Amino acid sequence: MQLRGISIWGRKAQEKYGIPAQTIATWAQKGFIKQIGNDKNKVLLDEQYVAFCAEIYQAHRGQGKWLFNADGTPYIPRSERVQLAG
Repeated sequence: MQLRGISIWGRKAQEKYGIPAQTIATWAQKGFIKQIGNDKNKVLLDEQYVAFCAEIYQAHRGQGKWLFNADGTPYIPRSERVQLAG
């Protein structure tokens, strides 16, 4: 399913992907999720970015875990980097 350019807002994304709306809002503020517009008081997000972040979140979930580098790429813990290099 093509999600690029499809708009979704925070609460709807929370329901669809099972991620707290505040977490999604934080990702959008940091630029990890592209904002594509507004509908009254709702910020519309590009669902492709939401789905990508949700996939990373589900794979590495846990409170206080680092999920993304500052540039938005998935964070790879040191233990996994050593295994990959190994």
